[in-house]
Amino acid sequence: MFLTDLIAFFEMRPTIESKPNALPVPRPIQEGFEFRNVSFYYPGASRLVLKGLNFHLRPGERVALIGENGEGKTTIVKLMTRLYDPVEGQILLDGVGLREYDLEDLYREIGVIFQDYMRYEMTARENIAVGRIEQIHNLELLRRWWFRHINVSGSEC
Repeated sequence: MFLTDLIAFFEMRPTIESKPNALPVPRPIQEGFEFRNVSFYYPGASRLVLKGLNFHLRPGERVALIGENGEGKTTIVKLMTRLYDPVEGQILLDGVGLREYDLEDLYREIGVIFQDYMRYEMTARENIAVGRIEQIHNLELLRRWWFRHINVSGSEC
């Protein structure tokens, strides 16, 4: 019944791709993300979700995006992860346009859980390692991540 949908899915081609000779993502990030006059609307829509957005998110900084549904919180994250490109303006990472970086390299460095999440029946260690599955047996790395991000002491991964 859903075979047609599956075939259509496999025939889809990405609309966002890396440029030839794209740059590797900086490690560690020095300056952070900067949105310069960013505007965006979703394909097929005419209403701008974001208009002329400007902000700078520095490494180690934590922010909360608060607002009503449809005000652009998730859209900001989708633009930072380059799931979409802005229709106007520019997004920079360490002073370089996000479009200049290799997409696969960017995706290796970013993990996002959107509003419509699913709960996976996995251990904490497996959940943490999802973004870097090749590191699942590196318990020291996983513990450092856990204590740095969750700030829980005495827990096992």
